[in-house]
Amino acid sequence: MKTLMIIVTGLVIGGCSSQHRPELGSSVQAMTEQQTYNPAAAQQNASRDGNSLDGETGVHILRTYRESVGKPKEVKNEIQVNIGN
Repeated sequence: MKTLMIIVTGLVIGGCSSQHRPELGSSVQAMTEQQTYNPAAAQQNASRDGNSLDGETGVHILRTYRESVGKPKEVKNEIQVNIGN
């Protein structure tokens, strides 16, 4: 009887140890792959030169951005809510 229990215990422990264990970070990698619409987009669009910008245009864009962000427009149409009389 003891021999049978030892064999059964060995089979149960052996069966549990052979389960597939995913590598650390594989769930994040799978999620990233599922969210990527076109994984080959970087290679397909490598010949396009859409990321280039000359210095003068870049300085103008940055200056305009900094000036407009620092001075928000005033609210001209205020909303008044009257409750009761």
